Amino acid sequence: SSGAEEFARKAQLAHYESTRAQFEAFAAGGWDDHKMTIYWMLNNHWPSFFGNIFDYYLRPGGAYYGAKKGLRPLSVVFDSYATGNHDHANITVVNQTPRDQTDLTARVRVYDLQGRVRDDRTAPNINVASGGAEQVLTVPRLARDSSVLFVRAQLLDKAGKVLSDNTYWQSHQLDDVGD
Repeated sequence: SSGAEEFARKAQLAHYESTRAQFEAFAAGGWDDHKMTIYWMLNNHWPSFFGNIFDYYLRPGGAYYGAKKGLRPLSVVFDSYATGNHDHANITVVNQTPRDQTDLTARVRVYDLQGRVRDDRTAPNINVASGGAEQVLTVPRLARDSSVLFVRAQLLDKAGKVLSDNTYWQSHQLDDVGD
């Protein structure tokens, strides 16, 4: 970073992404191992760049907005090629509403750094029980000639109205820290 202000912006963005991913992963697993979660920390007792939903001055930071996005009642989640040997990504529709959701469609588009659509997949006729999660698509690693990919995942109702959307960026360099 070229200075403290740029560093602070980048820290908030990183905090947004990591918090959103945490809550999306819990939800995409159907909360199978997490019936509830406690987020450490809700707020911080001194100025800090991470580890809190609200900062020392009680302003919401990146994590607040990441949690808000990751805990939406109805969403479509991309698992960032975190499955198995990292050759494909799972797309999961999550329903955290009190009612079953029927006749949904998931659409996933992959873009390269130039903004070209490199892949476009759709899964129609999706039904997800209340409190449930359904894996609906897999997306292989694509566009290896682009160092970064952007994945846009949308959830549509029967009339084609967008109910939820998520955008992810994905590097071809694995985020694996080892065993």
